[in-house]
Amino acid sequence: MSKARSNNIVPKAVAGIRALRERLAEEAPGYGAAVRFERDAEAFCQAVRGELRKRRKQKKVDQQELGALVGLTQSAISRIERSEGDIGLKSIYRYARALGLQPVVTFTPSVDDLLGDVAGEAGEVGQLGRELQQVADHFTGEQAKLMQSLSEDVAKLIASVADAARQARSS
Repeated sequence: MSKARSNNIVPKAVAGIRALRERLAEEAPGYGAAVRFERDAEAFCQAVRGELRKRRKQKKVDQQELGALVGLTQSAISRIERSEGDIGLKSIYRYARALGLQPVVTFTPSVDDLLGDVAGEAGEVGQLGRELQQVADHFTGEQAKLMQSLSEDVAKLIASVADAARQARSS
């Protein structure tokens, strides 16, 4: 088979597999939920990758320079920035620190949980605010101001979502 013909077959096969997955997702709710969950996880990884790449470019560091700083090849840095699949926390940490950044991971209630259980929203908002404040306590100067602002913004956002959910339930 010629290379040109095989190059046409691959995209058609991938499109066929995607169509099959979509049909299965519609017909089998459990499978559909798993597909959506995987899609969301991949979108999260892609967002992190995009943020890493954006920060590297803002610092005007090329992939080869960054690779030298973290002990990886340029192609390994390229794979981190563009590949699909999981990206390890250690990789994120090393990458960020090489750029002079401090990675911060925080966990907040999902929108589904907030909408599904508005009874505990005040406690959750308070707890999230306390957790973000604890993180902010480890920073100084501008970083501390940014973390404080983030903490306040997240608390306001969660409170407004909880209010909207409460109003939706009472209607």
